[in-house]
Amino acid sequence: YVLTCAHVVKGLKTDRTYEDNETGRSKTVVDWEDAEIVKEHVEDGRIVGSTRMQAFVIKYSNADHGEDLAILKVRKKNLFNTKVVFYLDDKIPPIGTELWHMGSFLGQGGSNSLSSGMVSQVGRVVNGVVYDQTNCTAFKGSSGGGVYLKDGRYHSMVVRGSGETFNLVVPMRRIQAWTKRTKTEWLIN
Repeated sequence: YVLTCAHVVKGLKTDRTYEDNETGRSKTVVDWEDAEIVKEHVEDGRIVGSTRMQAFVIKYSNADHGEDLAILKVRKKNLFNTKVVFYLDDKIPPIGTELWHMGSFLGQGGSNSLSSGMVSQVGRVVNGVVYDQTNCTAFKGSSGGGVYLKDGRYHSMVVRGSGETFNLVVPMRRIQAWTKRTKTEWLIN
């Protein structure tokens, strides 16, 4: 399974509207194209190949008026041999906590890029939605990339930003609340 931003997969979504013959009302059906997941193979710091797999969207929260979160299921079984450990503590990491961001800076060409920074602000509200803020470097293409604590636990996901020093992340406490509401807590447990 892959946890990412809804706006990353939004272009794969198509809405079809039809008239229901029984009720006479219009109904909308959502169709999804498969997403492509790329796993790069790296040896001695160099990309030596890649594997491309198809994934399909199993849960989506509107990017503009929702949580901007999506869960994808990779069609290839047993692709990853590691599991993410999520930060599920009740205590919110304070401003100044060291963070590491792994993302695809400027798209696939900058994949597997690592940057460091810290929690710059907690509870930043933008358009009624709560984010945390980090100064970890992130550029276009970084959306959906994980942000980790020094001990390796998944802290948050990059979702919005302006580049080097002002990036908004969906904190784990918000992801956890969303998975609870959508009955997808199995993803993080």
